[in-house]
Amino acid sequence: SHYVTDEMLTDPDQRVTCKPHPQHTISLNYNRQWIRKFKAAGIAPFIYYYNCHALPATIERLWPGAAFRDERGRPLLKWYTEPSVYGPPGSPFAKNMIRQMDVMLQAYPELPGFFVDNFGIEMVSFAHDDGVTTIHGRPGYDLNRNHQGIGPAVFEKAHQAGRMIMINKLATIESARGADMVLTEGMSLESVRAHALACVYRPVFPLGMRVGGGTDHIERCCQNLLLVGGTPEWGFYRTDRDTMKAYRPLTDAMIGKRWVLDHPDPLTVPPGYEGQIFRIDPNAAHGDDVVVALADLGRSWKQGRLTEGLTVKVRLGEAPQLKTATWLTVERSAGQPLPCKLTLGGTELTIALPPAGAAGILRLSK
Repeated sequence: SHYVTDEMLTDPDQRVTCKPHPQHTISLNYNRQWIRKFKAAGIAPFIYYYNCHALPATIERLWPGAAFRDERGRPLLKWYTEPSVYGPPGSPFAKNMIRQMDVMLQAYPELPGFFVDNFGIEMVSFAHDDGVTTIHGRPGYDLNRNHQGIGPAVFEKAHQAGRMIMINKLATIESARGADMVLTEGMSLESVRAHALACVYRPVFPLGMRVGGGTDHIERCCQNLLLVGGTPEWGFYRTDRDTMKAYRPLTDAMIGKRWVLDHPDPLTVPPGYEGQIFRIDPNAAHGDDVVVALADLGRSWKQGRLTEGLTVKVRLGEAPQLKTATWLTVERSAGQPLPCKLTLGGTELTIALPPAGAAGILRLSK
């Protein structure tokens, strides 16, 4: 890929070749055209931005000596032939990346946001010193210093211009600072869970997620995403459209979710079910609601098997303000949520559920 130059801003029809796709040339106007097409179709396109690596020739030409090196002095490659680049605040590489955000905002005034890759790669350069990192008695530079230093400075510029930031994976919770949402690409269920907690106030989007090796793995993914407040990927539709259509009304309840961390024991779920409780951000649809996700990880919605007489208990300071409750089970998700009976005892609510199946969403509203 290419950095945006002043010449491109002056002549937005200037065409360049992207190395991974040499059969095509692109220009600023070419990209602007596709941004408008996507937006007209109701899709918010994000442009790929902010690599922590570059071609060796680019590094030596623009930032000599900035390439990451291992203990033997060999280049530390982050992407094929491209080494990572030393970039703490104030360094030549950091200044370049910050300037790139300025020119990208000029180049693409209609762009909704940026996709920022490779935040989950951990690497230490022995050619540089961050003043903290030491391995085998030798000083080093932790790549997360790039994320935690340049990242927020760049993201703030995007936010001031009304753009959003999605980052790909995390190595540390600190490196999420300034990000609006997080992609978890190609991760195990355990890693998705860890990222979901790090994304406590952010949407999390697994990509390439797989749970189990059976034919029901799309349903197991959807159930586990409910339990961590995640959003399913479009690829689920290609594999099992019916299951995705059944679960989509449930996973949509995660929009604006916030983990409940201010009560030591806020939720009791029925035997055989796993559950999680969330608050919904006041600025989201259904703002200030409380949402409880339930899933029976050994059951499938395709069985059509429902259980009656189940109850859920919710303990929150705002429990007396929660006046209505509805239940939507995945087996009947094409219909309307059903009302539930509420019983209040102090700050504990007991909710009698309508028939429940493989998964469901309990919504409490003021």
